Amino acid sequence: MVLGDAPLDAAAITEQARLIAEDMPVLAVKVGFVGSPEAVAAVATGETRCRPPALRLASPEIEHALGAVRAKLAAAFPGLPQGEWVALRMLAGDRGLLAAAADGRLAELAAGGDAALGEVAVRA
Repeated sequence: MVLGDAPLDAAAITEQARLIAEDMPVLAVKVGFVGSPEAVAAVATGETRCRPPALRLASPEIEHALGAVRAKLAAAFPGLPQGEWVALRMLAGDRGLLAAAADGRLAELAAGGDAALGEVAVRA
């Protein structure tokens, strides 16, 4: 039973993410209740950088296809953050990312860099 909630401030969220990222390779961090625009910005802009483990694909065919999609993404959307992840999700048929490429949201993200991640995702 939840009896109440208390939003964390942006500094606490940033510190929490930094401490976790220092301890282990992480792909994402759950930060709890994000209750202010400043806290949302701390999460969405990636103030704390995680260093996920390098992606290792077992199949040379998949590696080749991933490289081809990454090259096309880099040409179409220079500056796109997380290009390898976006390419992998597109190869997996992620309809949201395919739609974002078609409707211009990936271009906006590329133009804004990591700082635009939250804004583009919110409008998805």
